[in-house]
Amino acid sequence: DGSTFNGHHRQNGDGASLQLSFRSTTYGEILNSIFDGTQARLQTVYQQTDPVCSWSSSTVFLKGGQLSIRNSTFKNLPDGALSIINGKIQIDTSTFFDYNWPRISSYPSQRRNIKCGDNSSISVGKQSFKENGGDVLDSFWIDASSTCLLSGGIEQLAKRELLFTPSLTSAYGSENNDWTQLKLIFEGKRLINCFEIIKGYQMRIRNPSGYKVNADNETGYLQTFALNPQDVWINDSTIIASIPLSTLEKDGQWETRLIFTSLGSNANEDEGTQWVNVYTSAFANAEEEQEYISFLALFVLFLVIFVILVIIIIVILILINLIGKRWQILQQRMIEESQIIETEVNEEEDDDEQDEEEEEEEEEEEETVEQSVASISVQNSIETKAYMSRGIGQQTEPLHSYALIQT
Repeated sequence: DGSTFNGHHRQNGDGASLQLSFRSTTYGEILNSIFDGTQARLQTVYQQTDPVCSWSSSTVFLKGGQLSIRNSTFKNLPDGALSIINGKIQIDTSTFFDYNWPRISSYPSQRRNIKCGDNSSISVGKQSFKENGGDVLDSFWIDASSTCLLSGGIEQLAKRELLFTPSLTSAYGSENNDWTQLKLIFEGKRLINCFEIIKGYQMRIRNPSGYKVNADNETGYLQTFALNPQDVWINDSTIIASIPLSTLEKDGQWETRLIFTSLGSNANEDEGTQWVNVYTSAFANAEEEQEYISFLALFVLFLVIFVILVIIIIVILILINLIGKRWQILQQRMIEESQIIETEVNEEEDDDEQDEEEEEEEEEEEETVEQSVASISVQNSIETKAYMSRGIGQQTEPLHSYALIQT
């Protein structure tokens, strides 16, 4: 209770920090303890060629009896955390397995948590497999034999889920110089060299509609390949395989996936990674070509529509310009006509005024003449009276006056 085990290491075998051997009825507990391998002075240098599906070492080992582990932590233990044979272990939810990496640089995602041997049982929940307090992992790294009984929430997991689950994100292909071999590069997560988990890979042609309807028995369209010894496992994110190009159809878009079942059986969708496209120049990508043609057709259509719209806009602008110019001409003509009319009206008014002035002048002349005539008449009347009063002797002057009157 309350113990801390730091840096213990055993060159070979189980129980580097704690080895327990109980009778079948013996019961033991590990409480509030920490098993930490961070500061181990001596450590086994594991190689990429060492087995990854199983391991032969551990920090705590139980043989026989029953063991309860509560509120404890197993972390940074490259030799493995816990192993059991012919016994029973109960692990509560406050116990965690954290970053028990065997320090193989090529496989940073590999872990060694629990080995459950023959005639054993273990009860543990998924929540105990968190790293750095994060989310629950999807790979638990529990190596369970066929006679190990599991409970606590992990009993429904398949073998690959108990150990690790590969994930495929992309695939690329490149042909050799003589176009006889296709080098296929798989990229993903937890692509670890364990043939118990990754059995091989499949390739198929995706139909033009995009639906995955190719059946397993379609000859030449769905093919299964084993991962051969000559295939290269570079690290846990890259696998390089090689297949003859003559075995593949070169028309269509190929997809591939890694499979977890035996090569002789039909792999269901849940018995492999997700399908991903194979990007390579070796295949004529009919779908992408069709998409390109469709895109080009749409582009040409939109271009034609755009040109038509531009022409329509230009014509409308020209018409608006012509209408504007015509309207300006009409306005100018209307202004000129109004000016002409105004000029004519002014001239007529001037003529009327001139006529009125002439009439007034004529009337004035007539009045002057009338006044003159009246004046002369008055004078003649006076002279006549004078003449008559003066007598015959003065008859010559009235005649002169009469002559003036006649004039």
